[in-house]
Amino acid sequence: MTDFIIKKLKYDLSSNAGLTLVGQFLKRTESNKRVDHAFPLAGKGIINGDISKSHLGLLVQGKNDFDAIEGGV
Repeated sequence: MTDFIIKKLKYDLSSNAGLTLVGQFLKRTESNKRVDHAFPLAGKGIINGDISKSHLGLLVQGKNDFDAIEGGV
């Protein structure tokens, strides 16, 4: 896995800049396995680990609504 060097920059990054760090964190902690084990899926549908990962990705971008997943709002 890639190690990241975090330093202060003279310019602002876009809201998507945090996705890489959060993605690496989720891989290292195996969050999907933990969420799916704690909250198993009762039928057909999207697994809970993917839902939590999607919501966290939206929060990292400063969006708080699942509607923002669809149209790039």
